[in-house]
Amino acid sequence: MDDQLQHETIEKYLLGQLSRQESDRLEADMAADPALYEQVEIKRLALLGLQRMAGAELGKRFAQWDSELDEGTTTQEAPPASINIWPWTACLLFLLVLVGIFWHVRQMKAMHDVQQREQREIALRDSIIAVLQAGIDQKQNELTALLAKNESEQDSLTQLETKRLRAELFRLDAALQERQGRKQAIHREIAAAAPPPPDLTIRGDFGNDDREIKAAAQAFNVGNYSESEKLLKGIPSGDPRQSMVVQALPYALFYQGKYREAAEAFMILKQNDRFEATKAEWYLLLCYRGEGWLVHARAMRAEILKNQNHPYYFNAEKIGDLLEGN
Repeated sequence: MDDQLQHETIEKYLLGQLSRQESDRLEADMAADPALYEQVEIKRLALLGLQRMAGAELGKRFAQWDSELDEGTTTQEAPPASINIWPWTACLLFLLVLVGIFWHVRQMKAMHDVQQREQREIALRDSIIAVLQAGIDQKQNELTALLAKNESEQDSLTQLETKRLRAELFRLDAALQERQGRKQAIHREIAAAAPPPPDLTIRGDFGNDDREIKAAAQAFNVGNYSESEKLLKGIPSGDPRQSMVVQALPYALFYQGKYREAAEAFMILKQNDRFEATKAEWYLLLCYRGEGWLVHARAMRAEILKNQNHPYYFNAEKIGDLLEGN
């Protein structure tokens, strides 16, 4: 969406001129994009300030007209002029709006900084794992080369080097297991919090004669999520069967632990199917946690807890500890 179209869409949203579907789509985009949310809130505060200033100016005009009418209809001595507080009120309101905008921008910047820090921590964690794995591979190759030498070539120095390499391999492997163990522990907690995989049924106008859709559903239902993903992704964009892809692909990705891709797919599902929207919100929370996006996860949890009738309200209440750190 280009800047001009986005500006017009936000303006219509704030004035209540968007359709329900358009409003839902924009609100979903705001939930996924902090920068867009910040832009909408700034425009909302600015619009509120303009409305209050317009009201103040109108009040000033009415007071002036009343004064002119009084002067034209009476011959008595005019009462002492009263102090017109409208300009001062308007200035005060405008200053309050500016303070509100400044505070809001600071809050959004703080949230953005937290997100950036989370991203750096995730990248660092993954890079450390990659470096450890590369170190293990290198030491393993060196050790293999030493052990391949003939006995006559294995002098005391070779034996010492072999011992050192084995100790280094043990240390690197222990560090790698610790790093991977943390990640795996989070994945186990997410798996425990996730609902059981749904039974994938063919929806819409697709009958059992559609071999690709049928095969994708069968693969999913027997737990072969990677095959189901492959078949679903093979359906071209613009194909009428894309509605089935929107329904099934998020779950095929999620149950493989592909949380980043799954989050994008669940966002699309949430926007396009109101019957699946609440379930998609819960899966989105879990996907955000799986990727270490704690700010997004906490925001989604807060959104769920606003509605006590949400089917995952009590799940969101219990999951607080899982959102406390990587």
